[in-house]
Amino acid sequence: MANIIYISKQSDAETFGVEFTYSMKKVVFSRSCRDTIKQFLQRCEIKLSSPKKKKHSKSTENVHTETFDCCFLSSDNTALNENLLLEKVVLDNSNKFRINDTIYALVINLPKVLSASISSHAMATYIIQPTIEMEFSTHFECSWFVESQPHNFALVCQQPVYEPPVQFVSKRFKVEITPYFENRRGESVTIDGPEPFQAPVGETPLTVRQQLVRMTSGNLEIDFRVVSYNILADCYVFTDFALTTMYPQCPKYVLPMEYRKQILYREFLDYNADILALQEVEDKFYHNELLPFMKLHGLNGVYSTQNARRSDGEAIFFKGQVFELVESGTLSMNEYCYESEVLTSFLAVCSHDLREDFLCRTTTFQFCVLKLKAKQKYVLVANTHLAAKHDFDAVRLLQTATLAHFIMRKTEDLYATLGMQSGDLGSLMLGDMNSSPCSFATRFMHSEVLDIEELDPLSAGIEFTLSLPPVLSMLESCFPKWSIEFTNMVYNFHSTLDWIYFDSDNLKCVNRLPMPSLESVATFGGLPNIGMASDHLALVGDFTFK
Repeated sequence: MANIIYISKQSDAETFGVEFTYSMKKVVFSRSCRDTIKQFLQRCEIKLSSPKKKKHSKSTENVHTETFDCCFLSSDNTALNENLLLEKVVLDNSNKFRINDTIYALVINLPKVLSASISSHAMATYIIQPTIEMEFSTHFECSWFVESQPHNFALVCQQPVYEPPVQFVSKRFKVEITPYFENRRGESVTIDGPEPFQAPVGETPLTVRQQLVRMTSGNLEIDFRVVSYNILADCYVFTDFALTTMYPQCPKYVLPMEYRKQILYREFLDYNADILALQEVEDKFYHNELLPFMKLHGLNGVYSTQNARRSDGEAIFFKGQVFELVESGTLSMNEYCYESEVLTSFLAVCSHDLREDFLCRTTTFQFCVLKLKAKQKYVLVANTHLAAKHDFDAVRLLQTATLAHFIMRKTEDLYATLGMQSGDLGSLMLGDMNSSPCSFATRFMHSEVLDIEELDPLSAGIEFTLSLPPVLSMLESCFPKWSIEFTNMVYNFHSTLDWIYFDSDNLKCVNRLPMPSLESVATFGGLPNIGMASDHLALVGDFTFK
């Protein structure tokens, strides 16, 4: 690492950082992008000339004062004009920097591990991945070492994730992490496992369900498998309300994603989904951990945040061998609703309170259009997480109606732009709808006619009804309305809140993965627990084109 000046600059920053070592002295400072070379050299000489403080002392060493002859050099070793703007010089890694007789190469935005940790309850037979925050990269390599003899560690794996065999229970381990981007490799960081590998959890309702899905996978002739799953973001776990009201029964070490992701990864692999729609996915977790894991197993992904004030969003993953991404995007519910004449009319006559509650929500939905390679057919996937507030039943209805209208409009557009024949497009509308079987939104999706006086008591006396447009009557629930006991469970509450709706005109649901019973999950203290990673259950369905 000697004779290198490390330049760091974020894409939208007006300053950049400088770090190098000269004559055993580490020099670190930052400069404005608008500085000239001359201003940089003056600052550099001040930094080099400042005496070095002794460790744990306010006094400084008496050092011989050295003069410094500094300049930037071009690739042919010609000194650069001191009036040049600094940004153009330092962001060109063909240039060099000279201090007296020492020549430095410029390295720009070297990938760096800012922090790294690993669960203190990393379990054998589960997939272990360090939690890493990096700068200037989202790519990293890992070398895993397990204690073979006291204080002697042997290399066992060189992958970003590791699945330790059961015989490694009680063995200590460590992992060496090396960030990289293109041909630039950052400094390796080694972290020790805080505890030895733990024994895997025993049989749980989830392990029984996974055994079932492994037995049935490959036995059915299907076009694709769909999973919808709210994975419970950390940002909603560690609030006073959540800890005291929603998850008081849950062991504290189980709650962090650092522990829960090893269970999630096992679920993802066992479900073997062709389309995986997730809700409550935190931005950093998606980019630093989840996306690299999915790519390692052949899935590509698209991500969208709910809004600028929230750290979580939705993600859709799809198998690259099965699907090709045609289009993706994110739309705001309170803006797209005006594309519907029915919703616009409803908002015009409903009460001010309901209208404000709906329009002030920043709920979004993401969509993607996928091309099924084997059949040259297309799938439209709309994924969302609707408003969770308890008294927002009517708001969720309007959000659901907005999403349904998007399905209708987008279907028309795709048939026109892609030149498809009838039956070539199947639609999926799914996610955490926060809507129970008796909610307005679920009744709407099951073709009930809803009167405005029921939806909005403050609008009494106004004649207006809201119902699913006939053209959307083909949207059918993958799981019949009262067929499952629950998809969400927290302390003293459970309900069916998650749904997969599909286009029954063009798609057929040929298999549904059975759900665990309420009693079996309750014996483990509810959700989440030591063997189940979220307060929601995944919905899994297999589909074919008709």
